[in-house]
Amino acid sequence: MCPDFVHSSSGSGATVFVEPTETLELNNEITQLQFQEQREIDKILGELSRQVGDSHQTIRKDLEVLARLDALHAKARYSMEILGAQPEVTGEGTLLLKGARHPLPPCIPRS
Repeated sequence: MCPDFVHSSSGSGATVFVEPTETLELNNEITQLQFQEQREIDKILGELSRQVGDSHQTIRKDLEVLARLDALHAKARYSMEILGAQPEVTGEGTLLLKGARHPLPPCIPRS
């Protein structure tokens, strides 16, 4: 018979919570492995964070380019949706708007 480890007992003392030494050692090993795993995860995440930090200028520039492309794409889709036409700009100093309309719906007066 192997020795047991007493964890605790009930308030009345009628019940005792025991664990065989063999499983106690295995549980301790599992706990140690979980700590090692967490340290490795922290190490990997730290390295990835460092790499992102080293590339932050490139990432920021790429984000700005993507934002501009997204805005142009949205304008193009909106133009197609409203059947818009590209304006012709001349050097005459006047602006002639044929069939132009405001892109927002008209205001509804309050009653």
